[in-house]
Amino acid sequence: MIFQDRTEAGKKLGQTLRIQKIDRPILVALPRGGLPVAAAASEVTGWPLAVFVSRKLRCPWQPELAFGAVTENGPPYFNAPLMKRLGLDAETRNNEVAIQRLECARRRELFKDCLTPAGDLGFTPIIVDDGIATGATMIAAVQAMKAAGFKRVLCAAPVSSLEGGGEIDASCDGLVTLDRPPVFISVGQFYVHFPQLSDDEAVAICKQSNRCFKPDSQ
Repeated sequence: MIFQDRTEAGKKLGQTLRIQKIDRPILVALPRGGLPVAAAASEVTGWPLAVFVSRKLRCPWQPELAFGAVTENGPPYFNAPLMKRLGLDAETRNNEVAIQRLECARRRELFKDCLTPAGDLGFTPIIVDDGIATGATMIAAVQAMKAAGFKRVLCAAPVSSLEGGGEIDASCDGLVTLDRPPVFISVGQFYVHFPQLSDDEAVAICKQSNRCFKPDSQ
């Protein structure tokens, strides 16, 4: 399945999500790429939109390859088998964790007007990204939300690798995808237009959405 862009993918994902039986759903975007997908899905479903920051831990010699992920707080998620194959040492691992925690804090401040509700655990968060490769950032977000007290945490993405989807299936309470192709090289191969979003563009999506969750509205 090939999508024209993240907005088209989000609309199609929203059409699939809205037939699910979910109690008090809230679409939780992983910025930056997950934001236009979640925003489009929000328009289709009418469900509120929020942001949760999770960052992949990058292999030094192959930055697109994630050996794990981290959120601002809580323990990192590590893909232990991959780390063993890569031969990553503790110093390299710890340095990357520190770098990405700082970036998580920066992005949390950036999206402070549309953060995931922390005080109302009655919501059912649906973590949304533009695609799942290793699944690391989504798994870290699931673990953080479970640790925060959310009883049910779902995940959704337009496309997923078989391996990444399997990892997330085992981590959350349900994963919705539109396609899990047997050959998966990168998320971008399933989009005609797949530009990198800037901070300003991502923040603008939050501001333009009339369903963006406001933390002070709890």
